[in-house]
Amino acid sequence: MTLTAREPVSLVGVATPIAGVAELHEMRMDGDVMRMRPVGTIDLAPGKPLELKPGGYHVMLMDLKAPLAAGTQVPVSLRFRDAKGVVSTLQVAVPVAVRAPAGHKH
Repeated sequence: MTLTAREPVSLVGVATPIAGVAELHEMRMDGDVMRMRPVGTIDLAPGKPLELKPGGYHVMLMDLKAPLAAGTQVPVSLRFRDAKGVVSTLQVAVPVAVRAPAGHKH
């Protein structure tokens, strides 16, 4: 998913009815070790696309209530806070795709 803001905003939360827990996460290299950790906010600069994807910032869904089927869509609510502190929500439908993790040839 790629997000592009028109003004400075922060992505401050995520929710979906299909998971018990939905969090914003970051993966990054720490020396020779790839580390993943939850983050509270992700700042978006105006006009600069931010891609949520494996290996960087991403949405982590845990405690799934049912298996996700390829070709379906998952409803996700993204919460943003602007420079004035106003919180808004954007509803998106995220397609489910099945692919092997990077580096695997299965």
